[in-house]
Amino acid sequence: MNRKQKLILFFEILFIIAIPYLWSNNYIEKIVGGNVFLIWLWRFLYLLRIYFLFNMLKLILKRFYVNVIKASPADKNANRKLFGTTLVSFFIIAEILFSFIPQSQGNGQVDLGQRLWQAYYGKPINELGYRDNLIESRLNTNKKKVFFLGDSFTYGSGIENSNNRFSNIVAGKIHEHYEVFNFGKCQSDTRDELNRLKTSNIQPDLLVLQYFHNDIIPTGMRYGYFDYREDRKKVKTKLYYAMLTPIKASFFLNFLFVNVGSKLVNSFYTSWYKHDIIDSFNNKDCIKDHVADMIELINFCKEKNIKLYVLFIPDLTDIDFTQKVYEKHIIPVLKDRDIGFVSIATDIHNISTENLIVNSVDMHANEFVQTIIAAKLIETIPEFK
Repeated sequence: MNRKQKLILFFEILFIIAIPYLWSNNYIEKIVGGNVFLIWLWRFLYLLRIYFLFNMLKLILKRFYVNVIKASPADKNANRKLFGTTLVSFFIIAEILFSFIPQSQGNGQVDLGQRLWQAYYGKPINELGYRDNLIESRLNTNKKKVFFLGDSFTYGSGIENSNNRFSNIVAGKIHEHYEVFNFGKCQSDTRDELNRLKTSNIQPDLLVLQYFHNDIIPTGMRYGYFDYREDRKKVKTKLYYAMLTPIKASFFLNFLFVNVGSKLVNSFYTSWYKHDIIDSFNNKDCIKDHVADMIELINFCKEKNIKLYVLFIPDLTDIDFTQKVYEKHIIPVLKDRDIGFVSIATDIHNISTENLIVNSVDMHANEFVQTIIAAKLIETIPEFK
């Protein structure tokens, strides 16, 4: 292999690494946006990466054939080279295959499978960027407008067909009198939801605000939580994120990490997370600021004559934990202001976790729970009956 060929190979490898890494770190979305030309350019570059992988596989097998199989006299290191060639070839083939295999992986730190899932199933996308039908064609009707505003549960993370989300199921029942809009956004929180409601050019007649206990995280971060402050934790966290760097550059390694590796670290990570959730809610100043966002949203709805209901989604892996948080800190705020709320905790309390979640790495509500939520909303909200 001459110098020019080596240089070309170097840039091909760099390109192969860069594409998933940039996508995993949100750079692609920021660059591409909604530009149609850039979207198609991104798709072309994605397929070009696959071509380079095939080209690399071809080169490796060709070199093995020429330098080992056809070598005369026989190569003394043939077995070692066979093992190395087999290992590298397996990795390249796996990388090619997993570049086209979507998996709903929740909102993890490494989510290439999730990004593929969204590319396959995160449709339709309307003019405001939400996973919902086009808005303009549904505005000029005599029907009252219903907003479902929330995070990834409202978005329908893990639900391949958007028609199987609770908002769409409810829409199918009330479509004669109501036009339903889904304003679900992954990793949204109460303040972000408030801002999105305020800046929307559309005003609903009825709003269903979906609440999840991690809505307090941005507020909690301002009070020093969720940063794993202790030195021991910091060391582990730095090692954890350092380990993620190569994983973000490979679809195959991403899949292995999410489905095998991440489960090994989830035990201590979850304990930190839950500990900080509890501390955030129990911190008087932190919960005061968080509740202030909720109160501001309530006041905004009253000012705009928007009928408000709050939908509580429990942690599907620990229903009692979140129910206690809701009953102690959030529900009293709603009762004091005569705001109706909907909870599915009692409806799913005796059902095993694996029958509630999307899969073993995505703890969002599956289609079964979506139907329960929809039924509870229709049963509880008078306007939907």
